[in-house]
Amino acid sequence: MASMFRPLSLCACIFLIVACQSESTTRVSTTPPQAGGLVDVAGEEMGDHQAGEIGAGQSQGGQASPERPVLLEPATLHRLSAGEIRSTINQLFGINTASPLEPDTRLHGFTRVANAELTLSPLLTEQVEAFSWEVAREVFASPELNDTLFPCSVGQEQCVMSSLLRWGYQVWRRPLNAVEADALMALYRQVKSEFIDLSLGEAQAREALIAILLQSPDFVFRVEVGEPDPEQTLTWRYTNDEMASRLSYLVWGRAPDQELLEAAALGALTDDDGLRRQAERLLGHPYAAEHLAQFFDEFIGLPNLDAVSKDVVSFPEYSDRLRSSMREEIAQLFRDVVFEREADARELLTSERASLDAPLAALYGVELPAGLSESERFWVDLPSEQARGGLIGRAGPLSLFAHATVTSPTYRGRFVRSGLLCQDVPPPPEGVVTELEEVSEGEAQTMRQRLEQHAQDPVCASCHNLMDPLGYPLERFDPIGRWRMSDHGLPIDSSGDLDGVSVDGARELAQAVADSPYYADCMTRRLYRYAVGHLETDGEMSLIAELTDRFVNEGNYRIKSLIIELIMSDGFRRLKAPTQLGECGGIERCDGIDNDCDGEIDEHVIQACEEDCRGDGVQYCEAGAWGGCQTGEAPAERCDGIDNDCDGGIDEDLDLADEVCDGVDNDCDGDIDEEVGASAHEVSFERLSLYHSGCQSTASGRGECNAAINRFCQSLGCGGSGFGPVEVGPVTARVVCVPEVLTDIQQVTFQSLAERHGVCDGQRERYGPNCNAAIHRHCSQTIMQGSGFGPLEQGPDHAAVACVPQAEVVHTTYTELSTFHGSCQQDGERIGYQCNAAINRLCRQRNFVSGWGPIENSGDVAIVACVR
Repeated sequence: MASMFRPLSLCACIFLIVACQSESTTRVSTTPPQAGGLVDVAGEEMGDHQAGEIGAGQSQGGQASPERPVLLEPATLHRLSAGEIRSTINQLFGINTASPLEPDTRLHGFTRVANAELTLSPLLTEQVEAFSWEVAREVFASPELNDTLFPCSVGQEQCVMSSLLRWGYQVWRRPLNAVEADALMALYRQVKSEFIDLSLGEAQAREALIAILLQSPDFVFRVEVGEPDPEQTLTWRYTNDEMASRLSYLVWGRAPDQELLEAAALGALTDDDGLRRQAERLLGHPYAAEHLAQFFDEFIGLPNLDAVSKDVVSFPEYSDRLRSSMREEIAQLFRDVVFEREADARELLTSERASLDAPLAALYGVELPAGLSESERFWVDLPSEQARGGLIGRAGPLSLFAHATVTSPTYRGRFVRSGLLCQDVPPPPEGVVTELEEVSEGEAQTMRQRLEQHAQDPVCASCHNLMDPLGYPLERFDPIGRWRMSDHGLPIDSSGDLDGVSVDGARELAQAVADSPYYADCMTRRLYRYAVGHLETDGEMSLIAELTDRFVNEGNYRIKSLIIELIMSDGFRRLKAPTQLGECGGIERCDGIDNDCDGEIDEHVIQACEEDCRGDGVQYCEAGAWGGCQTGEAPAERCDGIDNDCDGGIDEDLDLADEVCDGVDNDCDGDIDEEVGASAHEVSFERLSLYHSGCQSTASGRGECNAAINRFCQSLGCGGSGFGPVEVGPVTARVVCVPEVLTDIQQVTFQSLAERHGVCDGQRERYGPNCNAAIHRHCSQTIMQGSGFGPLEQGPDHAAVACVPQAEVVHTTYTELSTFHGSCQQDGERIGYQCNAAINRLCRQRNFVSGWGPIENSGDVAIVACVR
């Protein structure tokens, strides 16, 4: 199915949009950060400082003046991260799929920046396509979810159109227009036309709609265009729908919820009070604490910790689990200070409370509380004598900014200078040797002594003097952040200096950083960079300075307050006007205005509507007002306690059917799937392949399809098993499910089957006529009646078979079977798909649901089993 309707044009569209966007912005980087090794969070990834950046040792007067004009940036595309895609899919459909997505890159420290500046790779394009089809298949594997998305009977195109407009708005985070909806409905009709079976064609067509919507740039990217701002003639503003997405993905990392979409529909997100109200609501939800901890994780540079390795002899406890715990400790610290207690952001540097599990507690020398498992986390005050302070003295950053066998005051100091104070540290001059001299044999030196000797070179001193005095106070912690009293047997001098402020140890260094005016400025600019998705420009420095001032003097260093002020700022709400469009442009709306500057008014504007109880109508905009609600043919009444046909009656004049295993009350007696018999189901090989990847066509191995059919029937909810295919088409198969009440599933060994028929020993044959006979004999002799089929599932020396006591053994001939399918003959095919079809038709003619076999055969004689 996916190969048949491969949306190459949409994939090409993604590349086209990204390429065009790259040409329209100056914020495109062609050099992704390098993976592995020691990555400086303030260098290639976070530095790249623009004009107006605070340099090392610069006074606060070096900041941009609040009086400088704010120069906003143009609109751009923001690709959803892998995590945002998965959380959005889970939010929309309740599905967690394992389909792979390329890991995100970080640029200037953050994935949000990279996803706005780097193009979509060919690999990720292919992965998004595969991902979308997997999601679509999983959606339609759930009858309940299918009915929720499309509460429509087969053939009700108007209902499908209305449903598409409703949830398409949630998927694309903006309304679909009539041109887009018509194109999608044309695809829907095309897919339907490929199938003879109407129900199967309808299901596949709806599945295709979901897959195509998820491959569109409007899902994969946050597409922002903007609109003229009636309050400011020189700038544009983001539309209400765009603001809903900007706000939700910033704070929650997922699509807007229903309340946010409703606020956007009412125009509340371009209103000060409405926007502030929604920002406060989102920040008060647990999603915010969970998602924004990612900002702090990237702010510190901790994603790089996953690539850090240590000497296994010196540090055998250093493991993936310990690294993960180190990152979680910092995330918990952020959530506690910022969200749980809404405390002063300087406590991130000074608080000595920590969330630990057993491995991290052992590293810190903290005893695990009684009754706790090794994986459970607990809060504790860290040992006072270690004087760790906040995040500076925690194992994650200390481990990240150290070598495999020794510490690095230089890397640790650069992290403090660049990572926490946003002060630039120049790279070493070209040709300068950066390696430390080797210590003579028999001589012991501390790392500080070696560095001080190295820094005596005037060429090296200028840089090292900016970093090393900030790293020396952290020398009481070894390369994995463990407390130590000596270095190579020598006492440690942990004194240092922050721009004239003397400090000794991590605790005093942390307090000095917290007291520095640059810390608040750095927190503001990094949060601003994360929020807007680009490296801050010179034109934005006055805005950042104003936000910093509010953060310190009005917000009392509360980060939640800073986030709200940032959301309310022009930098988040407004954008540079696209000069080529003049004073108009944007997305067409139903308002009697030519919003997109194409000379037409309200063209192609469409929405879903509810005319009666169906709620399946659509209406078009006409001269600034919505036209009448156009509805399709009323659906047929179903036995579901709902007035489906909107005539005032419930469950009336139903065409009742026998109960089958499908989760529906077919006979409308109030019970579901009661007293069911065997039931036939049309299913695509593509769907069967979800249950076993080997069952993909009529050429697939029989064992793989046996397992797939068994699992498919189990998924219907009535237990039991199934057999087939009893009929096959180009892409579909008819299979028969036999519910649990009619089956006896047994585990048997091939040795026991070989006792029934010697060839079915698991070596010479595992599937085929001899095993058919062996299974029939096993079942009929074990339960003293009926027959059986299988193997359903099998291992090296055993198999599962389904015995059916109520199956009826029918004697026939190949001569008779050939009248039902000409290829099933004594001298032709004696067992296989053609004979499956002949047996199915023979049993159906005799008023059975279907049958399997041959369970015995000799010459022209064939014995089959039929089931009701």
